[in-house]
Amino acid sequence: MFKEIMEIKEEMKQVYLNNKGKCLLAAVSGGKDSSCMLTLLFEAISELPIELRTTPIHVLIAHTRVETPAMTKYQYRLVEQIRLAAEKGDEKGPLPFVVHEAVPTMKESFWFKTIGKGTPAPTGNVRTRWCTFTLKINPMERIMKKIIKDYHQNQPVTLSVEEERHDAILMIGSRVEESARRRATIAKYQSNSSDKFNIHASLSNVLCYLPIKYLTGDEVFFYLLEKGNLPYGIHVKELTVQYGSSMLECGIKTEGQGSSCGNSRSGCWVCMINGEKDKMLAQLIGEGNETYQHLQLWKSLFYKMRNDVRYREVMNRRKMTSILKNKSNVHTLFGESDELTYDYLMFERVEDNGYCPGALSVPARKLLLEYLLYIQEEMNEELITEEDISAILFAWKEDGFFIERNELSPTYPYWEGELILTPEGQVNEKLTTTANQLFYVTVEMRLPKSELFRYLKKRQQETMQNFFFFPSNVSDPETKLTWNKVTFVVCQSDVTKEKDAERVIYSWLGSYPISYFNNVSMSGMITKVIKNTLLNEPLFDSNINPGIQLLLATEITSRISYLLKHEDLDQNTSRLFSTVIKRLAEDFTQNKQAV
Repeated sequence: MFKEIMEIKEEMKQVYLNNKGKCLLAAVSGGKDSSCMLTLLFEAISELPIELRTTPIHVLIAHTRVETPAMTKYQYRLVEQIRLAAEKGDEKGPLPFVVHEAVPTMKESFWFKTIGKGTPAPTGNVRTRWCTFTLKINPMERIMKKIIKDYHQNQPVTLSVEEERHDAILMIGSRVEESARRRATIAKYQSNSSDKFNIHASLSNVLCYLPIKYLTGDEVFFYLLEKGNLPYGIHVKELTVQYGSSMLECGIKTEGQGSSCGNSRSGCWVCMINGEKDKMLAQLIGEGNETYQHLQLWKSLFYKMRNDVRYREVMNRRKMTSILKNKSNVHTLFGESDELTYDYLMFERVEDNGYCPGALSVPARKLLLEYLLYIQEEMNEELITEEDISAILFAWKEDGFFIERNELSPTYPYWEGELILTPEGQVNEKLTTTANQLFYVTVEMRLPKSELFRYLKKRQQETMQNFFFFPSNVSDPETKLTWNKVTFVVCQSDVTKEKDAERVIYSWLGSYPISYFNNVSMSGMITKVIKNTLLNEPLFDSNINPGIQLLLATEITSRISYLLKHEDLDQNTSRLFSTVIKRLAEDFTQNKQAV
């Protein structure tokens, strides 16, 4: 391995010396690979004469702000040690390293995205990992652009045609032995000029250089352990905050037993790419970091809530916002019977789009935040800042939920098990773990779609409680009858009967469902429906299916009874309605005798 190490250092020197006039960058995560690369780079530059160390090397370190507490402290120490090592230099003089920290903006932060906006964290079965971009890639690219711009403004140079294609060289500690995903990325952006140079995925003026591309994981660990004290003031033992103490036992396995050095690390303790539990936390907990059990429990709860229908919004934010902003203003200049047809055609129906849940609900986000505050107190570690909390509360206000800081209290949550639905909206018996009974409560509402969703959103805001629901509509083109309906999902420990579930929903709605047929224009609408039905007499048409006749009879009787009880009807209308009820009774008697 000694030969490979020497070749890499010589190669690094050539890259440094042959790219005068270009901005040189080095991305460092603090993990074993980037630590190996940075160690080799320090040694390579130290071997150069002082007069050749003229080009600064900008070391970029990303802080996701959701690393484990120990890893966070290590990264801050790493930044300071690189800075001190560069200033102190060696016997020849200072080293040309300049360290920069890449931090996500508040709106990019994990806590704002998940607890503030309710964005579910990506799991292993999703293709787009938004957290990778918002927590690492975007902050890194943002600072890279600034460094490159400032560098070339201060040091304008004339480049050859070949050199003009790239303004900067970015050194990265990636290896082909890593995950299949990483290998595919390396191969995709590989440059034709050298297999150790890749085209940057999004910055076309940046050429990526992978000096340790062909080292194995064991070789990386062996090299670091052999060094012990790394040239920038960090001891290799400090890497155990990420990989566990077992990384210090390299070499005790025999051939055929796989890699003998270290374990996998996720970096971010909230990461769900590897599922509810990851090896990094398990390793650290097993080695005595007992307080990290709180991190695992919080992460497990977040993972379970992510897939639980009771903690999700009905649809994604963009679609919901579009519906809530829409105004339903239906006006007509037609006569009474034509107006009924017009209303039927123009009524704003809710589409049944199946099960496609949106963000985490605000009540769910509040539960997660209060649990995070609880484990923060238990661990005596800062996991979330007051600035984060203020931004989260502002995000909730944008969603219409006005919660003050003093209304939040560290709370250990009561968990009743998961309620998981299939993509078709059916209960996933295999994954559902709750012992609570499940009820579906359907409420029929005349409110048009936009008004309906605005009302339900208002009830969420007023009650600080969320019920997932499936919206749909009922439409009968023959009678010109149409209305929307909502089927709520009720699954909680204190509800064991269907009547209890109905009581919960009606109480949450703030009114008995019949009231939704009693808006400003409802009386006139019902009157027109019934009059039109009587004029056309589809109810008494012998060609109509008996089942439909029964539904029509039930609907009309219900509405007539409501009007007779609550409205002041004129004499002709009352007589007409009385005739209808009498006719329905006669029809029912005849059918009964026939049976």
